[in-house]
Amino acid sequence: MISKSELRKQLLDKRKTLNIEKLSALLCEKIIETKEYKIAKNIFAYYPKEYEVDISSLFNDKEKNWFLPKVVGKEMEFIKYNVGERLIKSEFGVFEPEGEKTSLIPDLIIVPALSADKNGYRLGYGRGFYDRFLSNADFNNVTTMSPVFFDLIVEKLPVEIHDIRISKVISD
Repeated sequence: MISKSELRKQLLDKRKTLNIEKLSALLCEKIIETKEYKIAKNIFAYYPKEYEVDISSLFNDKEKNWFLPKVVGKEMEFIKYNVGERLIKSEFGVFEPEGEKTSLIPDLIIVPALSADKNGYRLGYGRGFYDRFLSNADFNNVTTMSPVFFDLIVEKLPVEIHDIRISKVISD
């Protein structure tokens, strides 16, 4: 089986050929249609990087409370976010909110992924932040969802002991 790092490199190259704007809009529509999204009030999400599924239009949904991650050391904490608030670019090139960490348990966590497989495992960017975060027992009953471009879904990813399965993969 191909290594995660080689697969990641291939998929990153492939992703650059996709119509990100069009496919992201389609994926956002699909997310909104899910029962998990409809019933969620407090959502932990991510602010998209270049070529990533752009879910930022969802942040305009004023019926939801949005929280974005901030990396602190090797861990992530989530901070309340409202559209238009200042975001600071981190050392990883990710835009992060300012403010205090929430102790709230979310109703839904939208997890970024480069790829996913048919078993619900995701391929991230190799730093393990989300796997460490999701391994916290507080999130065992929280729905996790990853929007992934259809062309980047694979049959089976190489899975390691620390990899956390996602509840639902949303695809165009």
